[in-house]
Amino acid sequence: MNIHGDIGTAPSNLSLLASRPERCIATDQAGKNQVIVTAATTPPGEKLGKGKGLRFVIMRAPNLEKRHSSHSRRLKKRQAKSCAPPKRDPFPPLSPQRALGHPRRDEFNALPIENTRSVDIALDYVVVHLLHDPFSSHTNELPNVYLPVLRLGMEHEDLFEAIVAFSLVHRETNYSYARIKVTPDIAYHNGRAIEALRKKLTNPKTCADDAAILTSLLLTDGAAKYGTRAELLVHYTGLKRMVSMRGGAEALGKDGTLRAVLEYAERVADLTGVSRETEAVRTSDDKRCSQEPDLPISRLQYPAHPFPPDLCTGLADLSEGFRELALSCRLSTEVIRLVIAAHKQICVDTEDRYPRTRIYCPTMVVLYAKRYLEVSDRVTESIVCLSIIMISMRSFASYFRAQDRLLLENLVLLASKRGIEESTLDQYHHFVWTIIMAAEGSRSDVLSPYVDTLICTLLGPSARNELKAQDFLQDWTKLEKILKKYLWRSDLLYEWKCTWESAMASLKMESERNKKSSRSWGDRSGVSD
Repeated sequence: MNIHGDIGTAPSNLSLLASRPERCIATDQAGKNQVIVTAATTPPGEKLGKGKGLRFVIMRAPNLEKRHSSHSRRLKKRQAKSCAPPKRDPFPPLSPQRALGHPRRDEFNALPIENTRSVDIALDYVVVHLLHDPFSSHTNELPNVYLPVLRLGMEHEDLFEAIVAFSLVHRETNYSYARIKVTPDIAYHNGRAIEALRKKLTNPKTCADDAAILTSLLLTDGAAKYGTRAELLVHYTGLKRMVSMRGGAEALGKDGTLRAVLEYAERVADLTGVSRETEAVRTSDDKRCSQEPDLPISRLQYPAHPFPPDLCTGLADLSEGFRELALSCRLSTEVIRLVIAAHKQICVDTEDRYPRTRIYCPTMVVLYAKRYLEVSDRVTESIVCLSIIMISMRSFASYFRAQDRLLLENLVLLASKRGIEESTLDQYHHFVWTIIMAAEGSRSDVLSPYVDTLICTLLGPSARNELKAQDFLQDWTKLEKILKKYLWRSDLLYEWKCTWESAMASLKMESERNKKSSRSWGDRSGVSD
């Protein structure tokens, strides 16, 4: 065995290995592969065994660096690379100690279930996206709900499994359009949550505790997103019975996580059309329950006057603009319930000094709006579904991304389909609100062409006549009253005003530019004559 450098044979250099070096370089006999290795663990003078010798030899790093300067430069580069700061992650760092509390223990190594890759992904999504969303207008309210639920889930297997399934479904919603792909991980953790909940129901002391109620809510949420109507009825009925065992909703307090859970469950029931009075009867009747259509419906039901009492109750609290569209029988029953659910989710006072605990889940509204958009064959109703999707996304996120280009494409297509049937004042007012809202949320360069098309559709024809548009379009005071007929908030209203001012200024500059070009062309033609 030969040793590289000015060393001749291996036996004559055993003194070099008398003391273990702190850092060594290992090379094979060919001298091609070189790696940094740690010091030998065998004490000097002790035999390594009867096995075959190593294919590489160990040399002192200082001797090697003195002899070969190239190795010294390589080592310095490696050390500098290893000490360099890591690349900046676009997401905030994952810190379970800060997010989950208990800083003296590692939460990810103390889970109530087996830690798998799907569990890591789910917890990462909860901590990074649900607990910490700096772009959401509800940043202060989100931890008030998700953080206590996650801490309680660390102590209960059924709730923790349901949290994992909920997080995976929420994550899958961002990558799907109108149908959620039920992955094996989602099905597995959902089934494990049901199995653990069944074991808890056998004990009278734990059958209606806080963890069981929260687990039933998450199972209801999952069934509404990707399950059948029968599954939704079963989980929702179980949730209502647990609340009854605790003494009713009033016994759970006027504020807090459990109260927010019940309000969110009622919104899910209203959105999906589950009757809160007859769910127990429907669940016990297997024949009738099997005849109920599944949640991914293929046909919308349009109401006629007089409307059902439950629908009239929801319309009474609805904004004026959507109430006019609903009372004119332009919207289906499903879309009316969708608008009511979106109104309860979005139109809250975010400037309240002491906000009440709420559960915000815009993915449910967005998911059903996309489903109804695929089924509806009415132009105005399709525009309403698109507007609900956009206002929900804009309310809980910063701006529309380049991946949301399909929404703008559909809006441009529907705008071109508007005809005489869509020319009434209530439909036109909603169309104006939708375009201004879409233009304000589209800040990406990829979405700019669609925004320009929509603005020209709304203001372009009048801009060619010295901006003599309709009366309310060129007066912000009148336009503001129209925008307030629909879903709005004070922060969004300010952004809409800035968008309107920018659009009007751009159209005015374009109009002046066209006038100058036409005058110059007329002067040239006169000179030529």
